Amino acid sequence: MMIRLLLLFSSSIMPPLEKHYRIILDSIADGVFTVDMNWKITSFNKAAENITGITKKEAIGKQCSKVFRADVCENGCILRHTIKTEKPVVNMPVHIIRADKKSIPISVNTTLLRNDEGRVIGGVETFRDLLDVNKSRRVILKQQSFSEPLYRSIQSFNREKDCRCDSRSTGSIHALRLAGKCS
Repeated sequence: MMIRLLLLFSSSIMPPLEKHYRIILDSIADGVFTVDMNWKITSFNKAAENITGITKKEAIGKQCSKVFRADVCENGCILRHTIKTEKPVVNMPVHIIRADKKSIPISVNTTLLRNDEGRVIGGVETFRDLLDVNKSRRVILKQQSFSEPLYRSIQSFNREKDCRCDSRSTGSIHALRLAGKCS
């Protein structure tokens, strides 16, 4: 299904149903591109444009190594490995050079692109900008580091409140401390 979807996406003549596939691919937050057996890019979604800073028009027809300039392109291409071994790669971290010459970390997934007869005709790569993922992690960690002391303060306050309330009853604070209800 995904292969047919990507083949339709790269088609230059787009019947109405194929336009729906393009809309679907362009709505995906991960970058998606396909290459033929000569390593030329045959499709490039909107997220791929946003992450790389390179337009679809600039990318289509170029060697993927010229577009991505990844640290693994020349020696250790992940997509080449997938085509050679016929085994997909999942969540492989690499760095690419954006159009603005900034190096950014991405996470790469690869799989084969086959025609209707099952013959390998290229590859599919999806990738995610890890800068965004790392920013989200930092925000979560910051929230956790803020909320943990706050949580402990609230617990401490509640214990003290319970202790004060209970001390007004017939029991003594000393008995409550021994029971572990007051500190």
